Amino acid sequence: MAFPPDRSISAVPSWSWMAYTGGIDYFKLEFGKFDWALLSPPWTPGNTSINGVAIAAKAQKYEINTMRRICDTIVFDKAGGTHTEEALCVVLGIEKGAIPTARKTHYFLLVSASHGPDIKGLPTYHRIGAGFSQGWTFEDGGLEIALI
Repeated sequence: MAFPPDRSISAVPSWSWMAYTGGIDYFKLEFGKFDWALLSPPWTPGNTSINGVAIAAKAQKYEINTMRRICDTIVFDKAGGTHTEEALCVVLGIEKGAIPTARKTHYFLLVSASHGPDIKGLPTYHRIGAGFSQGWTFEDGGLEIALI
């Protein structure tokens, strides 16, 4: 989906609900029950992302067949969604509590490489899906990306 050409932002970011036509669903998360990842959204002071729409995030490699086998839910944004080798996972939040991290629910976005780096030199990715998993811990660290 695109904004009118006279706007400073020419395309709707893939992470926004506005990028999709028709109804959308959300995961039902209880308020205050999750530790959210440190993301840098475009409205953060000093964020100079592409067209002011990119979210700076840490992305991690994952193995899609393992993820499909053990994840509670994976939803691709397009019917018949596909996985590509350059796809990564961005963890958005992890369940709070005293249970071991490996048993906590992790909420994530699946992202795929876009063309070229952003103005800060970060590789750009776009959202291809979302999901959550209980009983699996993602790697720490990861690659810093611009999610557009």
